[in-house]
Amino acid sequence: MSHTSTLKRFNPDNSSSSTHRIRDVFPPGLDSSSSKSIPGRSHYTLAPDQLYRTLTSYEPGKHVESILVKSAWYGKQSRLAKQEFIVIHVEDIAIKGLTNYIALDRSTSAPSSIFSNLIPHSRLRFHGEMARDAFRVAYDGDEEQLLHECNLDPHECLEQLEFHADEPLLLYQLSTLVYLISERYPEYGVADLNGCWFARLIWECMRQVRPRAKLTHDGQSARKRGKLGWVRPVPDSAEITTICQAFNQTTQILESELSESKNVSANNVPLDWELTDLVPIF
Repeated sequence: MSHTSTLKRFNPDNSSSSTHRIRDVFPPGLDSSSSKSIPGRSHYTLAPDQLYRTLTSYEPGKHVESILVKSAWYGKQSRLAKQEFIVIHVEDIAIKGLTNYIALDRSTSAPSSIFSNLIPHSRLRFHGEMARDAFRVAYDGDEEQLLHECNLDPHECLEQLEFHADEPLLLYQLSTLVYLISERYPEYGVADLNGCWFARLIWECMRQVRPRAKLTHDGQSARKRGKLGWVRPVPDSAEITTICQAFNQTTQILESELSESKNVSANNVPLDWELTDLVPIF
């Protein structure tokens, strides 16, 4: 199974909506006029709470309901660390040709962009190191370059999900799911030595909340996922159920409030609340 992409440059002249795109998700490097060779240009690293708040704070012209997770694949680094991670392919269907790749993982590696200082310092846990849950956003839409920059090469793709158009997974919904997991399980422990428990919990929750998504695998993914030597940390069904219930509750509230905020904005009434305060307490 191949997950290698064909790089497709976005032409901002193709859409009058380009000025409203969310640049934390679709950076300037995606523009056809941008150069891939600009020194120092690398992926963006966003903490789960930062991406969640970016996508759920309403602004006129901001169309988060059109940003879809087209597909996702579960990867495992082939080197000694055996880091496990998820890569998602996102698309803003309101802007023609606008797609990008985002890697999602938990690690203790040093942040690689100026956005990383937003990761909470309260996450200082395992052996004095900070557990970093992060969305790593490709600067120019190059999937392989993103994985190289994140030190996730070489790697293998174990499983892949493709989401149905009539049962989509929106990026703001996925960011909500990851935010809930990150906040509920902030500690970096033995089970997360290669990020496998964190990645697997997210993956199983994605499958549960979107059961019609098409799953493909290499035939040995169940044996390979989560294995690090003799250790095989596995999220239990109760953990998955708890997270999915919180996800469903939260996204229902967000959908309602996003709709209300649009109506309020259309009538030029100032908002006196923020969506980011709506995450339920477990």
